Amino acid sequence: MQLTNRGGSDLSLDQQREGGKKGAVLLNLKSFRWRIRLERSEWRMRPVIEMTTTLKTLAQLAAIFAAAYALKSFYSTATVNDLRWILAPTTFLVELISGERFTFESLAGYMNGDHTFLIAASCSGVNFLMISFLVLTLGKLWREREMSWTFFPIAALAAYATTLIANTVRIVIALQMHANSFQLGGFDAEELHRIEGIVVYFLFLLLLFIASEKLAADKMAIKSFASGLVRRSAYLLLIYYAVTLGIPIVRGSYREAEFWEHAGFVTVVPLLFIIPIWIYSARSRIHEET
Repeated sequence: MQLTNRGGSDLSLDQQREGGKKGAVLLNLKSFRWRIRLERSEWRMRPVIEMTTTLKTLAQLAAIFAAAYALKSFYSTATVNDLRWILAPTTFLVELISGERFTFESLAGYMNGDHTFLIAASCSGVNFLMISFLVLTLGKLWREREMSWTFFPIAALAAYATTLIANTVRIVIALQMHANSFQLGGFDAEELHRIEGIVVYFLFLLLLFIASEKLAADKMAIKSFASGLVRRSAYLLLIYYAVTLGIPIVRGSYREAEFWEHAGFVTVVPLLFIIPIWIYSARSRIHEET
């Protein structure tokens, strides 16, 4: 510690003690009091900073859920005409890949040439879009406890692009299944179409989740990343089930028998992807410990 006497020269604390000068002791005490005041001032600022961060996080959480609610409310009453902002580019990509040609029919959807396949409002993937947005935004808040407001449009665009790709893949596969009269086990065509949709959507959701986690942990070791990924995959399932099952239950869909058939597929299919990841992670940890 360096002290300065009245003459302006620097003296160490030991030198001041050896000299026994009262001025030096008084200066030391003044310096000590100044340090205490500084530390206390910094201490006072910490709750303010934490409070500001907390309020910002709460505001962002409110904005995320408000956006999701607005999208869900819009989709619940939207016609196919209202959904052309997502159906039109999806249909374009389907035509590009499959070679099929579709014509838009107002209030019906995009119909193929022989009128055997319709891309309707239910094919828009808006629920997937909402889940993707929630996974990206809530995931970032979970990992980092704070988020820039500029991340909102980035997450929205990423979710929209992922939805277009996932929707295109799902519809192209459905077209091939329809053209080849695909059958599996005792499932009828409608059940196979539903299972195929759940598989494709959740697979792309899982890839989006892994990509976002990897970008956030760019320099993290593979084993540490995999371990953290398994732990945080719980919130992926939570968001997925909340949107696909929770919201319909709140709206009273549980009274319909068809809902429980759909709920069975929605519950089981994602677990077929997640459980093997959990088992692999558990075996890796056991192997490392032994």
